Amino acid sequence: MRLAHWFSRARTETAPISLVAWPNQEELRAAFRDETLMLCHRSLYALCAIGFWMLPLFAPFDYVRHPQVFMSLLWVRIATAWTFGLVYLLLRARWGRQHPQFLALCCTANAGVMLCAMMMLTGGYSSHYYTGFTLLLLTVPMVMTWSALWTALMCALLTLGYVAASPWLLFPFDASRLADQISTLIGTGALAIVTTGLRERLRWREFGTRWTIAQAYHHKSAFLATMSHELRTPIHIMIGYVDMLLEEATVSTADARQLLERVLTEGMQLHHLVSDLLDFANV
Repeated sequence: MRLAHWFSRARTETAPISLVAWPNQEELRAAFRDETLMLCHRSLYALCAIGFWMLPLFAPFDYVRHPQVFMSLLWVRIATAWTFGLVYLLLRARWGRQHPQFLALCCTANAGVMLCAMMMLTGGYSSHYYTGFTLLLLTVPMVMTWSALWTALMCALLTLGYVAASPWLLFPFDASRLADQISTLIGTGALAIVTTGLRERLRWREFGTRWTIAQAYHHKSAFLATMSHELRTPIHIMIGYVDMLLEEATVSTADARQLLERVLTEGMQLHHLVSDLLDFANV
């Protein structure tokens, strides 16, 4: 009766679990940052590996479109690919595992320099390689698992870099053309920042749900382990004492022996019921 009363009281007094009411928010946020760092490292690791092999493979398209400057474009691609390979090696070191966001910014800046160099070689602002900037602004935040702040830094880095390289890209200089291209980059960057922020918010909610479920499962396991000890130990003691009384010669009357045997039988049944209950609870 007391155990049933305790369960009833615990059920009525237990509040629903929520992320806001969880007592250890700092630990939750630290775990979220660690997971973000790990996912960012994995994403950049795969991106560098793909970029190292894919950049030279697109060289035949350069030959088809610009055969007169093919060798220059090829060397630009090879230099960028080797830079990706260097970042790939840095990611295997301890410092690289701790700073994947910074290395991702370096890779993005390197890709931006490659695009500027290819635009200079193929007609400046009219070059079709300009679309690579918008592709970078949309693809990198989609692949990398990082915050909206890092996406904003990446967009600012590419946009300012393009503005700095504009005197060599826009020949003769055309202010209206530059304004159109900069506005396109800013609009694309704003879209990338918003989508990154929304994705981070959704991932935070999903991570919080997983964290809450994991903590609840941990507490459930601890509770079952405690209850297993608290319930089984008294039953074992009772059964042991009854066995001792039955083995001793002090129990002479048949009625007393019958009562003890009944206590032993009921105790064994209770032991099996409690064991089955705890086993089902563990499923």
